[in-house]
Amino acid sequence: MKVYHRGESIYVYAETRDLSGNLVNVTSVACSIYDPLNTKVVSSTAIANTATGKYGASVATGAAWLRGKYLLRVEVTNGADLIYATEEVFLEILNDE
Repeated sequence: MKVYHRGESIYVYAETRDLSGNLVNVTSVACSIYDPLNTKVVSSTAIANTATGKYGASVATGAAWLRGKYLLRVEVTNGADLIYATEEVFLEILNDE
């Protein structure tokens, strides 16, 4: 689990591989982030291709985001196939009195 503060950027990174384990490019990669109440706070933000099979982008956290566990969902599209990967992210808010 990773810890972030309000206003800090989350670096979203993904690798795409074929069945043999080789890095391959796909049609698109995007991410969505859901807050602790399961409300989508980031909606299908594109993740740039940085090298063959490697994708990355910075996504800023919001100043009003709630404290708690966020779900990061990476959406990979390759032709007609859509694949999801999820990771739980913990956003810790400090000095929020």
